[in-house]
Amino acid sequence: MNANFGYGLIAMVAYNFMRIIARLDEPDKPHYAKALRNKYLYVPGKVVKHARQMFLRIPQTFKKEVQSMTTRWAGNLEAALAMS
Repeated sequence: MNANFGYGLIAMVAYNFMRIIARLDEPDKPHYAKALRNKYLYVPGKVVKHARQMFLRIPQTFKKEVQSMTTRWAGNLEAALAMS
């Protein structure tokens, strides 16, 4: 029973995280899981190690989406920290 409870909590956190991403992406009309998976999770990438550093290489077509999401996250994080 504890394993089922733990699995349920992990699923709840994942669902809430996807809803937050949906609200950040389209505040007026948030997408559901399938559209978000296609847009953010199914991004082909390659982890490259070079000079003791790790990089994630993604296609140029997805770079704009990743950059816009990171700037929205940074802006919302700054706003949340300013409120507390």
